[in-house]
Amino acid sequence: MKKTLCKYLCVLLAAVLLLPLQSAAAGAESAPGLVAAGYCGGEGDGTNLTWTLDDAGTLTISGTGSMYTADLASPWYSQGQLVNTVIVEDGVRNVGDYAFQDLANLTSVSLGGDVTNIGRGAFFYCVSLNRIEIPEGVISLDREVFSGCAALASVSLPASLSYVGRYALDTCTALRKIYYAGSEAQWGQINFEFVFPAEVRVYYNHYLPSDHTPAPSEPRNEVSATCTEPGSGDLVTYCTVCGEVLSSIPYTYPALGHGTKGFNVSTVPSTCAVRGYTMTVCIACGEVIEGEIYEIDPHNHAHVTEVPASEATENAHGYTAGMRCLDCCMWVSGHEVIHNHLGERTVVREPTETEEGLVDIVCTVCGRTIRYTAAWEAPEPGEDEGGDPGFWIRIETTLRGFIDWFLRLFRKPKP
Repeated sequence: MKKTLCKYLCVLLAAVLLLPLQSAAAGAESAPGLVAAGYCGGEGDGTNLTWTLDDAGTLTISGTGSMYTADLASPWYSQGQLVNTVIVEDGVRNVGDYAFQDLANLTSVSLGGDVTNIGRGAFFYCVSLNRIEIPEGVISLDREVFSGCAALASVSLPASLSYVGRYALDTCTALRKIYYAGSEAQWGQINFEFVFPAEVRVYYNHYLPSDHTPAPSEPRNEVSATCTEPGSGDLVTYCTVCGEVLSSIPYTYPALGHGTKGFNVSTVPSTCAVRGYTMTVCIACGEVIEGEIYEIDPHNHAHVTEVPASEATENAHGYTAGMRCLDCCMWVSGHEVIHNHLGERTVVREPTETEEGLVDIVCTVCGRTIRYTAAWEAPEPGEDEGGDPGFWIRIETTLRGFIDWFLRLFRKPKP
């Protein structure tokens, strides 16, 4: 009985002692595992600095002193595709030449406060790096330090910076913003061995984007509302120091509706040629709100003209004066027929050279006898009064014969 009790107590004690060890093992399994490690110091035997790379992709440099200068190939170069984060801890005084070159998946960099120099090509062709913050205390950025970082859009630089080498930001095609902790005057004292592209803007007295001092929001890009279309704009907040747009919130407001400035109502009556209408127009936008088109009014003649009277003649009727429409050509008033009393003609007296002739006509319309005068018309040459064309020829021939006979009577015969 005592042996059995002792056995159970031993098992229970063993279980209690193993429980903390199991918890520690479980915690070790959840923490990132070590992929590779080594030394990278630049002092003595190089053990002043160590590097570790875990399976989460974090490369950590720790220790005290300077980093050694790589000859275009760092100790972790062969595992470069695994690196997405670089952490340089406090105590490290510099970043060596080409230390982190060609880390294609690198997106995050944290540099300790003791770094004073970043070496040549340190981040050469880190094509995924979007942003980096250089800490206060860094004095120089050597040439080609960020060359080829095509995704690099913004850089934060400290006021302590005094030198930036040639090609430091070469082919950084996405770069648009540089945040500088110092003033514009301090910026002018930095020795730059290159010229920034025109599209890169420097924000002075800022180290981080979060350092902005926002001004009260104000509307920008406003489009006024119309009768039928809503208005819109952007509520923009600027930084009072650098002028950068911190936020832009679009907004809209409803359309005004017709009649804000009243309506024009116009009525045009129909005429014999053109339809009339009634139309209501919004003064603000000019849109026709409602309207009605009328039918042609054959009795409304807008353009008329007076036509004088014409007397009847022997061969044609005459007309009284009248008013005629220029649009539809209808006679509006007047223009009544004056008969010319056509009928049987009776010559009362033939006209002569000295006296007019007289002609009576019995009108077949009204039965009246109308007397007209007839003027004398001289005969055409070559016609006699009877209308014989040989009359004057015979006269001329007779006279010529008489003259020849008379001349022969008085002509002396030759001896």
